[in-house]
Amino acid sequence: MVNQMRKSIKVSLVIVLILIAVCTLVVVLHPLKDQLSASSNSSDSGLVSSSLSSSAGSSSSAGSQIESGGSEEISSSSESSIDLSSDLTSSDQPDTPDLNFETSGSSYDDIMVNVLTCILRQDMTTLSSYVGSQGLRLSPTGYAMDSDVILSASELKSFFSLGSMTYGTYPGSGEAIQCTPDEYYNKFIAPADFDYAASMVRYNDANDLAAVNGLVSNPKTISYDYAPNVMEWMRLILVYTPEGSGDVLCGIIYQDMTTN
Repeated sequence: MVNQMRKSIKVSLVIVLILIAVCTLVVVLHPLKDQLSASSNSSDSGLVSSSLSSSAGSSSSAGSQIESGGSEEISSSSESSIDLSSDLTSSDQPDTPDLNFETSGSSYDDIMVNVLTCILRQDMTTLSSYVGSQGLRLSPTGYAMDSDVILSASELKSFFSLGSMTYGTYPGSGEAIQCTPDEYYNKFIAPADFDYAASMVRYNDANDLAAVNGLVSNPKTISYDYAPNVMEWMRLILVYTPEGSGDVLCGIIYQDMTTN
């Protein structure tokens, strides 16, 4: 009986010691667990923050590249097109024309810049300074014809004051091309949808020379080709001929899909 009681007391003491040990471990390990959890959260937060910062930095960098690329594209487009609204240099002033037609075929020389600028600015007074004794032939049907109107330099100066007249006839139908000066200009010289800055420029092209139809002696041509889409195209041909020590403007031929 005494032995059994001793055994029971020993077991009870062991159980108590085990419980005390467990409680001690819980008390000691709980703060450490909190510290580890806080450290882990802090680390995760740092990683997230770093990731967001990196992402923001990449976005900012990409945005900067896009803006930079856009600026370069606009700048390149601006440089590749002709700014007809800007002031001409002293050597390109229309009031002191250089009628020398010698060009390399790769850039806008004096006569090309001046004549096209005068046309697009409707400056017929200055344009008349490039016209010689043969006058200026206006050919709206794609080819020079005997029925074309030919204006003298003095008549060209007051072009927009002229009354309505017949500018030849359409080939095939024979219908008269009756226009006021404004109507003729807006349809056969500078249509609103003709983008001259985006056009292809040709010098003495065989088809352009053929369009002169033998009505100009020793012709030289500069033409502007513009195709807004694959189904339509427009072309303005400027015809020059030698006179004096240079070349003079003697014809403006207009071509498009609807009139030819």
